[in-house]
Amino acid sequence: MFKERKENHKIRKEDVDYYIEQAKTLALTYEEQYKQLSNLDDYITNDIASDWIWNDLKSGVILMYTQSLISDTVITLYKEINKNFYDVSIDGSFYDENFWTLNGLKNHPLWEEQRQLARRILKILKKIDL
Repeated sequence: MFKERKENHKIRKEDVDYYIEQAKTLALTYEEQYKQLSNLDDYITNDIASDWIWNDLKSGVILMYTQSLISDTVITLYKEINKNFYDVSIDGSFYDENFWTLNGLKNHPLWEEQRQLARRILKILKKIDL
């Protein structure tokens, strides 16, 4: 994961690569996600969603923004993904137990929306040249 470095506060290629891999995982189809993460069984959905917690992401995402590598649109996309996951979580206002199952991962419309948002982020991140 991104590690803040006090000496220069510059995002490195490996930091961007981390965010690319993270977006790739969410952007995959259900079948690809299941194949990649099948060792996690029922925890696949939790593993994917936990990578999108804004408080864990914001330092690197904001750093990419301050270095003009991404626009505020990308920040909005990251926040939207985070909010969507939070809203259907047990603490969210629209808790949906089915969303967190393998059936939900395969069929719930919000998973497809999340994949589409991740694909938009991925398209932008892949253009970053460090």
